[in-house]
Amino acid sequence: MVPRLDGTHAPKTPRKSSDELGSSLRAAVSALLLRSPEEKSGDSVHVVQLSVDAVIPAVHKLDTPAFVGSPKAGGKAVPRWLRERLLDPGFSNLSPKSGQPGPGNEELQVYQDGIVDLIAGLHLTHVTANQEYADVFCKLMPDLATLQLEHCGDVMAEFPLGGVLKIYRIVKAIDQAQAQGLADRNRTSFPFQMLDAEHIVVIQFPRRKLAFVFADPVVAQRFLLTLEVLIGHVQEEHAKPKRVQPLF
Repeated sequence: MVPRLDGTHAPKTPRKSSDELGSSLRAAVSALLLRSPEEKSGDSVHVVQLSVDAVIPAVHKLDTPAFVGSPKAGGKAVPRWLRERLLDPGFSNLSPKSGQPGPGNEELQVYQDGIVDLIAGLHLTHVTANQEYADVFCKLMPDLATLQLEHCGDVMAEFPLGGVLKIYRIVKAIDQAQAQGLADRNRTSFPFQMLDAEHIVVIQFPRRKLAFVFADPVVAQRFLLTLEVLIGHVQEEHAKPKRVQPLF
C-alpha cells in the first residue's frame, strides 16, 4: 500500500490567486531573457525571493533539457487532453493572447513544458529529513494533482498537492571542504564538488517537508514556478463546492 499524506483538514496559509501566480510566472520568464550577477548568499542558508538569474548551461547531469533551454526555443508537443486541462477557466490568465505569434505566451509555454516533464518523470536529488541525499524519480500522476516518488524502482510515497501548505526556494552556501564531505557521505550523482551553493526547492505539507536540491538556479526556479501554479490550481479546484448529481 502506497502511503498518502492527506492534508485536507490542515490549516493552510493564504495562497496567491490565479492572476498573481500567472504574473509571477510571466515576470520570471521575462527575467530569464536578461543577464544578472550570480546570486551571493553570504551566510550558510538564505530564503530567496522568486527571481531568476542568467540562463546558464546545466551542470547537474540529472537536470532535464526542457527546464534548461530558452523558453523561446519552442516547447514540446502538448497532448490535446492535457492542453484542454491546462487551459480551463482556472488557467485563463495563462491562455494565449490573441494577436501574438506562435503557439502562445512564453509563460504558458514554460508552464506546459514543465507539466509535460513532470508527467514523463524527472530524475531529481531528494534531501531527506536527516540531511541525506538520494537520487529519486519524481512524476506527476494522471490526475495532475499528486506527486509520486520512486527510489530504485520502488514507490516511496505519493504526495497530494491539495495538502501543500507552502512552497519556497532556498540557497545554501557550501565551501570545498563541506562539498567533499557531502560527496563522501552520500552515494548520489549530485555534483557537490562543482558547486559553491545548493538551490533547494521545499514543498511543505502538514506533517513533513519534501525537498529537492538543484545545481542550477534557473532549473530550480522553473521547477518551483511550475509547481506553484499547479498547486494553486489544484487547491482552487478542491475549494470549489461539489455539485450534487440528481438521482433522476
